[in-house]
Amino acid sequence: MREDWFLDTERCHVRCLELSDLDALYELYGGEGICDFITPLYDREKEAEYQRQYRKQVYETSDLGMWVVLDKWSKVLIGRCGFAYRPDEDSGIELGYIIRKDRQNQGLAKEVCGALLEYACSLGYRDFYCRINPQNKPSRRVAEALGFENTGEVREDSILPEEVWRLLV
Repeated sequence: MREDWFLDTERCHVRCLELSDLDALYELYGGEGICDFITPLYDREKEAEYQRQYRKQVYETSDLGMWVVLDKWSKVLIGRCGFAYRPDEDSGIELGYIIRKDRQNQGLAKEVCGALLEYACSLGYRDFYCRINPQNKPSRRVAEALGFENTGEVREDSILPEEVWRLLV
């Protein structure tokens, strides 16, 4: 993947995380309710090193990854989204997304993730899944709107129980 890779939607700009984004990333993860269902960031020094390695190992070698979501007009970081390939999973690639609390319920996650799913399909991927805590109603609504279906499987190998939602294209 090119380091300058990006995707534009109607209201958002999606691009690779830059180390200069760390302050905004901490602000995002520190927002109300954001880390109720996901793992928080590391301490600043460890997170910076993790992101440096991620840039080398993922952005430079793969067409998939986690990206930051910027408001298209203000250029403010409002979220994070993308794909993770987990070798321990049976099949598919995992879609993950976070949108800042004050920007939720505006269809932004659906808009950005829909464009990312189209991108992944253009690369030949057809099997996607999300792992969502049953209490995370906003994330469940996004998955449903994107066409994912709850498989009924519950994974207990995470911090909190997670339902597996799947989309086959």
